[in-house]
Amino acid sequence: MGKPPKVQPWMIFVSVLALALGLNRLLPWPLPDLDWLGTLGGGLFALGILFLFGGLGSLIKAFKANGVWDPDRLITDGFLKVSRNPFYLGAGLTLIGAGLLRGLPWLILGAFLMLILLNYLVVPFEEKMLKEKFGTAWDTYARKTPRWLGFSR
Repeated sequence: MGKPPKVQPWMIFVSVLALALGLNRLLPWPLPDLDWLGTLGGGLFALGILFLFGGLGSLIKAFKANGVWDPDRLITDGFLKVSRNPFYLGAGLTLIGAGLLRGLPWLILGAFLMLILLNYLVVPFEEKMLKEKFGTAWDTYARKTPRWLGFSR
């Protein structure tokens, strides 16, 4: 299966959040005061929360269907139909939305940094592990469902 990444997703999230907030204190960089930025931020924040809890809901629904957690079943429904990584996508959208809502461009840049780091340091390992565990079921799912966002092909 290979070695797991030395950096866990939560470490990336916390580090990027701390870095962005620290940079905002050291090098304030205000966004223009435009109403539509706050509206866009609120929408992205809400969408991010929706993806976070929607992804969790897909896992809970799969659990309740069997009454037991079945790690031998690849879960591909709900929010996992539009993204193979709804939790990471949700975290990114939430940070971008919060950055726009609060006028913190460092947080927006931090969200993109987080998604890039996850994309190259964590997701490939997770996908390799899933391919080894689920074989052709994973291949079919990965071919149909975008890594980040889109509709099933």
